[in-house]
Amino acid sequence: QCMAPFMDINNFVYVFDAGQSNYLENLPLRNFKVGRSNIFAYIGQNNRLKVYYKGKQYTVTDSDPSYYMTDNWMLYQNFNQIKVLYGNEFKQLEAFFRPGEDSLYYSDSLIAWTNALGELNIFYNGQTQVLERTEIKRAKMGDNIFAYVDVSGTFKVFYHNQLITLETYEPLNFLVERDMIVYVDWYGNIKYYQFGQSYETQTVMPYEYWVGEGFAAYISQLKQLAVF
Repeated sequence: QCMAPFMDINNFVYVFDAGQSNYLENLPLRNFKVGRSNIFAYIGQNNRLKVYYKGKQYTVTDSDPSYYMTDNWMLYQNFNQIKVLYGNEFKQLEAFFRPGEDSLYYSDSLIAWTNALGELNIFYNGQTQVLERTEIKRAKMGDNIFAYVDVSGTFKVFYHNQLITLETYEPLNFLVERDMIVYVDWYGNIKYYQFGQSYETQTVMPYEYWVGEGFAAYISQLKQLAVF
């Protein structure tokens, strides 16, 4: 990442990019976000969403939308629309988005959302597909994996462009990280899903457990730190 916004002594806003400082605004910004892929998005005092991308400044919207930044892309939600900067242009993902709690999930390679019809959609590798025609109960997203419980209580995962049923029941809890899901199985034991494979255990789910990139850890009943 070689881009950094800053203000001078007069509160003029600049961005340091590719070894030089470029002027952007003459008033302080209301908020801003910097992405790893050399993109800088911000909202100025006039509430317009703008982006600085590949050495140029663009006005995205004249309103004050919700916008998000990941390592790979920038997306925003403006009223009922969701758009993502994909390639060199903003691609519309949804025109009938239903704003609300737990309606939009995003990570480095996945974007999932519920539209006004209650359908669950996902954007992956440049394509949008419908996962469910009815509303879901709850969901969690990792960098490249999306786990959720559908309306019937079935526990499912979207991973590497495949939708798989993990369990026909709803786990009490589950944690999601890159390539991995950890959850409580039907018998109250720890169960893992990693790299497309499920792993059974006889270990009773502890009170404290965590997931990281490529591993899971927990405190056993004997107060020992265990790592998968």
